[in-house]
Amino acid sequence: MRNVVPPKTNAKHLLALLRTLEATVPAGETALAPIWDSLAGQFLKRRGMVVILSDCFDNADALGRSLQHLRFRNHEILLFHVLAPEEIEFPFKHPTKFRNIETPGHEILTDTRRSATST
Repeated sequence: MRNVVPPKTNAKHLLALLRTLEATVPAGETALAPIWDSLAGQFLKRRGMVVILSDCFDNADALGRSLQHLRFRNHEILLFHVLAPEEIEFPFKHPTKFRNIETPGHEILTDTRRSATST
């Protein structure tokens, strides 16, 4: 977790949120589910709205359980699944090497024609 902006009810709070988002730089791999669980259990004492902007690169079952934990604590959840244009359009037509930008040296060669038709 890089930043936590404590909840406030004044007019300048949106500006603080936007400044925090603007200053955030992607860096490194993050296990999301434990972070969301700690939010539900430790940081968020009162019922509120949790806004998550994420690529959701984590174990789907673990993410689901963490979201359930937040819901169990009566929080409203807004999850924005951030996608790169290539993830939506999938323009790859030939065998392609994909690199994990969060884990240096982790690469996989994929026959994208087979991958695109099997989904």
